[in-house]
Amino acid sequence: MKKLNLSFALVLFVAGVLFTSCSEDKKDEPMPEPILTLPSPVYGTVTDVDGNTYPTITIGTQVWMAENLKTTKYNDGTAILLDTTTVKDPSNSSVLGDPAAYCWYNNDSITYSNSKYGALYNFNAEKTGKLAPIGWHVSTSEDWDELEDYLELYGYSFSFSNYNIAKALAASTDWNLSTEAFSIGNDLSTNNSSGLNLLPAGYKAYSLSSSSFFYEFANVGNSTELITTDSDSSIIASSIGFSTDYTDDNSDWIVVAFSVRCVKD
Repeated sequence: MKKLNLSFALVLFVAGVLFTSCSEDKKDEPMPEPILTLPSPVYGTVTDVDGNTYPTITIGTQVWMAENLKTTKYNDGTAILLDTTTVKDPSNSSVLGDPAAYCWYNNDSITYSNSKYGALYNFNAEKTGKLAPIGWHVSTSEDWDELEDYLELYGYSFSFSNYNIAKALAASTDWNLSTEAFSIGNDLSTNNSSGLNLLPAGYKAYSLSSSSFFYEFANVGNSTELITTDSDSSIIASSIGFSTDYTDDNSDWIVVAFSVRCVKD
């Protein structure tokens, strides 16, 4: 009986040594990094009342147009006013006093009417509520907040910061180059991981010169400025620039016409 107890104790001792040894080996091994499996992209298309077909992409629970809007008609089929003016009435300095309208960059319909940059629309065109195809709407600040939160959650921030998602949104072509670390223009090949494909389509603005307001077009290649609204229907702009790594919302603009991205209802 004593012999059996001794043998049993020996077995327990050996097992304990092996277990302790294995445990210590495990401690020396680095912990594996968590693997985050991103949902596979879901692509589609949507066609506006003008017959233009746009690629779409599903990001989280949202479905976005992956191109800028370029319709010349409201979704009820009526024509949108084409604005080709170059001088603004100085007695009407507010952009909110302009008639609802759209324009092409540099008033050049030959170059831009069929381009990937799309058209530029003013505040009052957006306020009609009829720019987007039926079943869609012009992106809101809440839409952008949801998109940014999703991209941050799933690790799309390029420099491991919750604010550096501009590269994930920006297209991998057309942007001017920049040496600023993590900016859109620094190594275009690393852009557009989200598939949203934002392009630097520029904008139309006005400036004061010799007591007159002149319209000007600016920033193709440098930035994209997109009309958005917030929950109280105020007009703001979501923007990114070639030398930045973040998105920006601003309600203090002299910009007259912006690009538009739409989101499915």
